[in-house]
Order: sequence, then C-alpha cells, then structure tokens
Amino acid sequence: SKMMNHSMMDSTKQNSIVREEPIDLKAIDENGDGKVFQDMMDWNVISDKAGECPLCGMKLKEVSLNEAKVNLISNGLEVK
Repeated sequence: SKMMNHSMMDSTKQNSIVREEPIDLKAIDENGDGKVFQDMMDWNVISDKAGECPLCGMKLKEVSLNEAKVNLISNGLEVK
C-alpha cells in the first residue's frame, strides 16, 4: 500500500498544471512575462514553463495571457 500512495502523490504532482475553474492566469504567470504555455487540446492545462500535457502528452504552446484567456473562454472555461 505504500507504493500505491507514492504513485498517487506523483500523479497529483504531475497534474498540478491541470487547472480548476475559475482559472487565474496572472497567478499562473509566475515570472510575470505576460506569457504562459497552454495545451491546444486540453485548454485547462497551463504552465509558466515549457513542457508537455500530463493528459495527452502534447507539447505546450507559448501564448500571451490574452491569447490563453481567449482560448479558455471560447472553449467554455471560466477565467478569474
């Protein structure tokens, strides 16, 4: 059961870039450069660092905060 708990912790940590609504883009933009990395399929997967979507494995695309907001709203997601 210890291994099971450990893998559950890993998946929670890995899924931290999967955002819950309402999504606060300014809080995600930790370095304050006005840009974030967003998955173009799983729109709620947003990070301040380049990487891959933990849900589908796609490479995250760098977008401005405004582009990310438009993507979220046009896909029915709530933004803070």
